[in-house]
Amino acid sequence: QMCIVVSCDYFTDVFAGFAVFATIGYLSTELKESVSKYADASGPGLAFITYPEAIAHMPASSLFSILFFLMLF
Repeated sequence: QMCIVVSCDYFTDVFAGFAVFATIGYLSTELKESVSKYADASGPGLAFITYPEAIAHMPASSLFSILFFLMLF
């Protein structure tokens, strides 16, 4: 049972890492800026600056921003 929990935690962390770096890469490509501008963001900077900026470029951005901030709190 312990191995299942550890494996699930590991794969969740890897998936979250892919999501974060994919978002940063998309944002830097879309805005034609360097990745280093967004790579320094962590914690609150990532949650309240980088992700909302990426969500603003999505279709139905109002809906996704509401869902994102509801999931944070």
